[in-house]
This record gives sequence, structure tokens and C-alpha cells, in this order.
Amino acid sequence: MSFADDVNRFVMKTKNKIKVAFSESANRLFSQIVMRTPTYFDHEPTSGHTKFNWQASTNGSATERPGTDKQGDATITAIKAVTSVLSLENLRVYLANPTEAATWLEYGLYPKSPRRGSFNTQTGQYEIRSAGGFSLQAPSGMVRVSAADWGNIVREVASQVYTRGSI
Repeated sequence: MSFADDVNRFVMKTKNKIKVAFSESANRLFSQIVMRTPTYFDHEPTSGHTKFNWQASTNGSATERPGTDKQGDATITAIKAVTSVLSLENLRVYLANPTEAATWLEYGLYPKSPRRGSFNTQTGQYEIRSAGGFSLQAPSGMVRVSAADWGNIVREVASQVYTRGSI
């Protein structure tokens, strides 16, 4: 093998590590956001509609879809399907949620002083699920809290990729 072959092999391994580290970092960030998303929408306490509508893409587009994902597993699997095929030429990925509830949850746009709260169809009673406009399940939102952890996520993933060569 020549020196040029050694350099080329090093370059290819390094490029692959960059791709793996970016994809895994995006997966972890997006997974945190999904898992921090409360599982109710339209006053149904366990619907998971908002959680279901987190969508990863390489162009930033998202359209609200009917469906639910209470646990978030199917949504995270769909996100990984997008991030796993990123290339070095396009290390750009977006996470979007077109539901109105995602905005309410992130920015505290629920009524500031709910009178009766939301009707829980499982218990047959009304319950207060927000305080000061914010959901009690995500009082600081989901995206901003997760984004604040981005540096830690990248450091952890980069360390794993460096020491193991992959995740």
C-alpha cells in the first residue's frame, strides 16, 4: 500500500465518523423532543397525536397527519429512517411538528387560568393540565429544553465514535 492509499483510507474513515456522529446526535436530540412531548391533544389525555406528528426531513416540510403514538417509538423509528440516510454532501436535517398543540406546548399558549380544565374521558372528570399557560407535563416546552442539551449530546456521541469507531 502506498502513502496515498493510507491517506485515502484515513479520509474515508473520518468522513464516515462525521456522518455517524451527526446522524446519531440528531437522533438523540430528536428522540428527546419526542419523548418530552405530552401525550394529549384535543382534550384526550392519552391520544399521542402531537407526539406522533414530529417529522424529520431534509427539506423542512411537514404536514399534519392523523394518528397517534402514545409511547413515541414509531415516531422515533420514522425519524431514524431519515437521519440514517444522510450523506456528507447533505448533513442537514429538520424536525418539525405542524400541529397547533406543539406551539401551545412549547410556548405556553394554553389558557392562563382554566376554569374547569379538560375533560378526562377515562375518569369522567375535569382536570387541570396547565399552569400559567404551560402544560404541566412540559412546563418549559420540549424543543428549547432539548436544544439546550445539544452540546452535551454531540460531545458524548463524538467521544463514543472516536473511541469505538462507531455507535
